[in-house]
Amino acid sequence: MISEKDQVRASADNSISPVKAGLNLAMGLYGLELNPMTAALYFGMDAFYPGGWVGYANDYEQLQNANQQILGNRSITAPFGALKQ
Repeated sequence: MISEKDQVRASADNSISPVKAGLNLAMGLYGLELNPMTAALYFGMDAFYPGGWVGYANDYEQLQNANQQILGNRSITAPFGALKQ
């Protein structure tokens, strides 16, 4: 969700970029008003997964590539696996 370029824009080690702060605020407000489960999933992934959403995307890509090497064209990985038929 947040690119590495936006993450680098943070000026200190313990600060975040304005884009990330805005996204966190938006997800918090969305969770309060409309869907708390979506906001909880976002917060949980961002806070507890190593590397946050960027780390998850990298791990997902590595897992998908490993599965394709093992299973070949039979590998279907959501959400894009159905498009590879």
